[in-house]
Amino acid sequence: MNLLAGEGAAKTRLHDALKARQDIHALLESNPPPESRSGDVATMDHDFDAAIAALGARHPLSVVDHRDEDAQAYLAEADRLAATLRAAVAGKPRGAAEIEDVKQDWDNIQPVLQKIAVLPNTLPPQETGLAAKLDAFLLRFRQRMLQNPAVIVAAEAETERGRMALDESAGEGEAARELALTTKLWLRRSALFLNRALTSYRSALVEAGWMLNTDTVLRERAAHDDMAPEFRAEIVADLDQAAAQMDGEAWLDNWKNAHFLVNKAWTAQVRGVTQTFKARVDETIAAVNRQTDTGDIEALMAQAQAAPKPHTPAMKQAFLNQTLALWRGHVAKLDEAEWRDKLTHEIDTLQALVSAGKIMDAAQRYHGLLNDWAALNAHLVERAIDRLDHPRCLEMFADLQRNTAGIEAILRERPPGGNIGSWDRQLDAIRLDMQRDGPDAETVTHDCSEKLLNVEGRVNALSGTMFAATLTDIPLNAVTRVRLAEASGVAEAISATQANKDNPRNLMLAAATPFGERVVGRTVTFSLRGADPVWGSSARVRVYFGDDSAPFEANAEQLRQGREISHEYTTALTAHLNVSASEAPGPGGGTATILGEGNATILVAPSPVTGAQVVADEFLNLRFGLALLISLTVYYWRYQNRSSVFGARGYDYVEAFALGFAANAAVSTFPSSITGLAPK
Repeated sequence: MNLLAGEGAAKTRLHDALKARQDIHALLESNPPPESRSGDVATMDHDFDAAIAALGARHPLSVVDHRDEDAQAYLAEADRLAATLRAAVAGKPRGAAEIEDVKQDWDNIQPVLQKIAVLPNTLPPQETGLAAKLDAFLLRFRQRMLQNPAVIVAAEAETERGRMALDESAGEGEAARELALTTKLWLRRSALFLNRALTSYRSALVEAGWMLNTDTVLRERAAHDDMAPEFRAEIVADLDQAAAQMDGEAWLDNWKNAHFLVNKAWTAQVRGVTQTFKARVDETIAAVNRQTDTGDIEALMAQAQAAPKPHTPAMKQAFLNQTLALWRGHVAKLDEAEWRDKLTHEIDTLQALVSAGKIMDAAQRYHGLLNDWAALNAHLVERAIDRLDHPRCLEMFADLQRNTAGIEAILRERPPGGNIGSWDRQLDAIRLDMQRDGPDAETVTHDCSEKLLNVEGRVNALSGTMFAATLTDIPLNAVTRVRLAEASGVAEAISATQANKDNPRNLMLAAATPFGERVVGRTVTFSLRGADPVWGSSARVRVYFGDDSAPFEANAEQLRQGREISHEYTTALTAHLNVSASEAPGPGGGTATILGEGNATILVAPSPVTGAQVVADEFLNLRFGLALLISLTVYYWRYQNRSSVFGARGYDYVEAFALGFAANAAVSTFPSSITGLAPK
């Protein structure tokens, strides 16, 4: 009876599920939902299919039946989504829901248009020189890349919305819907273009500020008296040429050339400062060597060596007294009391040995005085170079502050995601080391330039990495990106763009679902990075999920519009995924071009619910078997062993019913009843 009741309930719910699916699809065919609800439709169909598959399965070879329980969760979610879809199209003519979606997209693009609208469209009157030229370039950039396209987008959007309204008013719901779908795609493309242009403009503002600031700094440094004339001329010439590039109707190529020339001037300045510093270091070492010159002592020693032999003790004593007198004269000129006191003590000790006639002991001790004098020379050279290096360190620190500020400004303009977090952490670490190793304006520190050069290398590496990533991902064809990279001179950018031009891009597929939720029966979503921004609808992306299921397929435009990459695994495994992007061959035929490839590995764990349910089912089956064994034993003892005929007494039926009721309770309600009676 229980078996029949369970089977009947499953068939009834299966009938209801099939009818519910038929009803909602009949409604959606007569009045399609907006495209933005396509994900809800797909999820609803998946839930209906899963519930119908569970209810339509045969009864398991078990006393327990979870078909209805398994289907219930899917049906509840499917019913919820069906209700949402009904509400989206309720009381609206065909196509009206899609038109509302277009209105929503139009509302979403308004913030971008408002940002563009408030940008200045005239030149500031007070600027002159390079600043005025850069302002004029930025004005042209705003007008050509932002303001004019924004006006066109607004005008065309109003036209298309008017056409949709006319179609809708004329009862042409399907035509209005098709127009809405086309307009929605166009609006999203326009929003993407304007947002990229706005980001590029704000990055150009940062670059213009850097260029103007660098021009000022370089001209000031070129005017220093210690800058070699040939380097001064090269720096000024490069800066003048950069400014000339921005004359008239300067556009993007001129902007690129001006940027290159400013960098070239910076390199010339570095070479000039380095050469000047090297010459001044040589002069400083020569000045210290003159200060510590002991030529008079060496001449006295040569004179003593040339005196006729034998040298008597008295002669040696007299020579040493003269030598020590000369040493006292040199030590007295020292301006560092610590060294003066130390060397004076050495001389006094030698003088005492000479006065006591211990000539050999004095000769041995004399080597210590020579070593200390050599150490003093090294100390004076080091101190003089540190003083010479101090102004250069202050300039290097100012340059690092300006460059790190530029990196931070560019980071603020980049869209979220990708490597932004890693770059931000690297910049924080660089700034921390800058503050720790940076020079104090009033205090000369030892070897300050070496530490700052190390930080400068890290700044340049980070800037190059960011530039390479930006150049690799801007929406230009590969050949143009390579040309821009080569013009920049950044080795990493050249390497990255050439690799992406000649070889498939490295696609990175990663599970977005948290690790603990990557289990059997749960949908796992994935993110894809590394796609070229110029890939369009002809670029086909395939993802193989590593479980022999059909691959996911979509074009690059669909992924850009937000289509989700997801998959539900039915077995626990270590899945080795593969993603590829290819360009379909042209009308003339041929093989597809591989645009990108990548691999990933994830661990799909067994469902914790399924594991617990299996244990529970086995326990129930064991309990049922035990109850059946007890029933058979009692039956044999009650009826067969006593040789009585079942039904001879009316009470036999009561006993049989009671026995069946007890067996059923042992399987279903008895354990929970006992649990309820247990003391708390």
